Amino acid sequence: MEDITDEGLLDEQRFNSIALEATQGEAIRNSTIVNVSISIESFQIVEERLRKHVVYKITGEENGNKFDVYRRYKEFRILHRVLTQIWPGCVIPKLPPKKAVGNMKTSFIDKRKKLLETFLIKVSALPYFCICEAFSSFLHNSLNYSKIEKDLKAPTVQEISILYSDIFSEYTYFQPSLEQKIEIKELQKDVQELYEILKKVKKQARLSSFAFGRYEESISGLMNGLKTITPMLLINKNLNVTAKENYVNPYLNIRDWLRSDILDVESMMDGLNKYFVLEDDIGSVQMRIEKKKKHLEQLQSGKKSISERLTNKTNEALVEEEGKGIEELESYKESLEKITNISIGKLLQCDIPKFKQQKIYKICVTMRNYSLATVQEYQEIAEQILQIEESLGR
Repeated sequence: MEDITDEGLLDEQRFNSIALEATQGEAIRNSTIVNVSISIESFQIVEERLRKHVVYKITGEENGNKFDVYRRYKEFRILHRVLTQIWPGCVIPKLPPKKAVGNMKTSFIDKRKKLLETFLIKVSALPYFCICEAFSSFLHNSLNYSKIEKDLKAPTVQEISILYSDIFSEYTYFQPSLEQKIEIKELQKDVQELYEILKKVKKQARLSSFAFGRYEESISGLMNGLKTITPMLLINKNLNVTAKENYVNPYLNIRDWLRSDILDVESMMDGLNKYFVLEDDIGSVQMRIEKKKKHLEQLQSGKKSISERLTNKTNEALVEEEGKGIEELESYKESLEKITNISIGKLLQCDIPKFKQQKIYKICVTMRNYSLATVQEYQEIAEQILQIEESLGR
């Protein structure tokens, strides 16, 4: 069967490069000269300690230097978790889900391979991920990534805030209005609704794909049957029909598109949900600050708890300690607010517009490929039927 998915992926890569140049800030473009091309060349099933697992061979080129590395699916999951920790509020490309049964079937592994490759391509298309040590180590360090992760220093909230201000400088002073916060909430509902619709369409595409498979079997059986019985019924007639050996199932391309698009929508859902998690974190920190301020007022008025009376600390030392604790929490809250504001600015002005453009572009490419495959397939079937008619009419 002809695979049109690769063409769609190439089209998407071209779109990503154009959209990135048009939407990313000057700070990001100037912060890196990384030029990466990545593919998953092959996979192999490895048996180890009576258990099997799949290893994927990743090959690529970075700034003219070729590389290759072998990774398991669980190492991809570790990378995704690390990127999520370093870039909270950013839309992180999604990995294909785990599967407990049937995960050693070649057909399943091949589908996962394509989706893992798409994940790597999408991550490498964003410069702020590319310059990240976590991603670079994944591509260039042959050690098991679980060991690499232990050596990666987890950034503090303050460090992430500084990183965001540097990388996403165009959103540093963004202050979301009440209307924009409401817009984010509405977008969250819309994306969730889109996700549910895509899952239903995917289910229908699966049924249509199976139905076409049965249809092509029946057509093949019919043609071969006619070739067999016609000479017996029409002695002087030669039924000159070339039966097709391979059929192109046009629904497979739609299923490939839906698998990829559902992951994209899940990524956007995670990004939107993370904004509300950050908002909740800010609220929790503010409550802790208020509680500490009340405690500070009590200390300043000479009131101590029983546990504080049992310590050797003076009242002045306790006041100073509580004051420093408040300052640290306020600094932490300020960093969280900076990350949150930059994230929502990037979502509203960059990620969501780009997301919508990509969805329109991808569905256009997919429907074009579906249309071409469908027309070609039924034209060839029609030609077979016309061959029968011509042979019988002679």
